[in-house]
Amino acid sequence: MSDENKKMEEIEELGELTKLECFKCVGLMIAGGILFSFIPDDVGILGWILFAVGIFLFVIGVFRLAAFLHKPEGRLGSVLWLALFILAAISIQISGLFYLYDTGGTEKGIIIATFALCASLGLIIFAVDPENPKQLKAIIVISRILCIVILGFAVYLNVRDGFSDASIYVGTMLLIDFFIVGKYSLISLKSVSDENHK
Repeated sequence: MSDENKKMEEIEELGELTKLECFKCVGLMIAGGILFSFIPDDVGILGWILFAVGIFLFVIGVFRLAAFLHKPEGRLGSVLWLALFILAAISIQISGLFYLYDTGGTEKGIIIATFALCASLGLIIFAVDPENPKQLKAIIVISRILCIVILGFAVYLNVRDGFSDASIYVGTMLLIDFFIVGKYSLISLKSVSDENHK
């Protein structure tokens, strides 16, 4: 059997395995999300147990799914891949912040918002290829725009709400976002271009 045929068989097997694993992974992630919904507002011991088990199931599902996902090699595929993960990360983060605001800053709200922050960062880290200068440039530009939006919204929300508990909690979470995203925004676009030409 030629090497080409062997590769084709491996790809076919991986594709079938990926479909099966996809259902398992999504199931674990959904199960983790359902457990989060049962966490009481004051958390307590039961809440922390539910959170720990939910995190465990969710993380296992995510890592198993990530093991079978392969970044596309084509230019269009790479752009779509990055855009999809960035949109997913932003959506998850916004959902966490809305939940935190709606709960008025309860312990459960803080836990869910923190988890949303970690999950969104994980998606970005997984999607970005540090060896791809064009992709890195896109991340730098997006980060600079997000920094302005994040800081502006944090200030606006707190001024509008008179520094209420909910707005302070959300503002604090946004400041964490700002410093994390700011790390990428400070990278010089010229330095990325220079490295690319070396």
